[in-house]
Amino acid sequence: MANFADLNLHDATLINIEFDWVNALTLVSFKLHLEKVVIKFSDCTNICIPHENPWGQSASVNATSQDGNTFKIEMQSGDIISVNSSSFCVE
Repeated sequence: MANFADLNLHDATLINIEFDWVNALTLVSFKLHLEKVVIKFSDCTNICIPHENPWGQSASVNATSQDGNTFKIEMQSGDIISVNSSSFCVE
């Protein structure tokens, strides 16, 4: 498995986030250099998707990080999207 923090998603545009309740899957879709990138998180137990824009509105990613089973996507808006999951893969 790739290191989540090393994914080069800086300046990728967040397209959408889907949560499949029955299968405990979260799909996060981005546009990066004219290509669609989807990150699939498996066995999700919690997701947090704030949209408060403390740094101003933006749909672009600033950075990614991981703390144990918590995967974080820091947006250029200042919001931090977090997903608690056992694993992820890039599709």
